[in-house]
Parts: sequence; structure tokens; C-alpha cells
Amino acid sequence: MGGVALIVVSLSCFTNYLLSVEPLCEVTCFQLQTIALSLMDEAEAPSPPPFLEVKCQSSGMKRRFARGTEAGFAVSLINKKLGLGDPLAAHIEAFKEGEEPISFGPSSALVDYGNGWRLQTVSQVDSSGIGGGQGVGRPMAMPLPGVMVLDFIYWKI
Repeated sequence: MGGVALIVVSLSCFTNYLLSVEPLCEVTCFQLQTIALSLMDEAEAPSPPPFLEVKCQSSGMKRRFARGTEAGFAVSLINKKLGLGDPLAAHIEAFKEGEEPISFGPSSALVDYGNGWRLQTVSQVDSSGIGGGQGVGRPMAMPLPGVMVLDFIYWKI
């Protein structure tokens, strides 16, 4: 049985096409299509960014974190950058329109759930009204003539 030569086109860096000739024996058209499609899928699949973005609902700002960052650490950094009077973030959730949100616990690793899902904070007020937070207090300045008083607000879990 004679050898069959086949020209295989593979994608390199999305723009350069390399042609190579390899001898093959008894390869079906279906097998060739499968190989060609898998090569195209590998070449066209965009690599995800090395970070995740979390939108702070209180400030509207997006913060970037490394994949796998603990959600509690991310919440504490986000809360440190909030202005006076902005509600504190209680936790982070993955949100997609029409889907049930996925909440991240303090020791959960932040992950990307794919197309349409985004990470966002949930403030103490958003989570279930006053008292729905995790007991985090924030000092608030009370304007009195010549006196500054710090008032701490605590929520019972």
C-alpha cells in the first residue's frame, strides 16, 4: 500500500501559517476535520487575564486581585479604600443576570465563572438591611462645636 501525503495547516501566533507535509496512512476525512478543528480551537482560544476584577458597589470602582486571592482579604482591601460614609463591603459575590448569585465566604478563593459572570461586592446594607453585615464597625465623625466624637456601630451576628 502506497503512502499518502497530506498537507496540514497549523496556526501559529494567530497570523502565521506553517505548512508541513507528513505521510499518513488510512486517515478518514472525519479524523482530519477533528484534528483541524482542535488545532483551530487551541490557537483561537484567548488566554484569560492573570487577574480578576471586583466591582465595589459602594464606590463604583473596580479593584484587581490575583486569581485565588482569599475573598476576605479582598474585602478588607476594598473597605480600606472606601471614603467616609460609603457602606462597607460585607462579602463578594459572582453575579450574572437571571442567575442566582454565588457568594464567596471569607476564606474562599476568588475565581472567574466565565462568560457573563462578574464579581462584585455586597455592602452591609445590601446584604439584608441593617444588621445583615458581619459585625464590622466603622468610626463616624459626629459634628459638634469644638468636639470630635467617634461613634462605633456594631451589628450582632
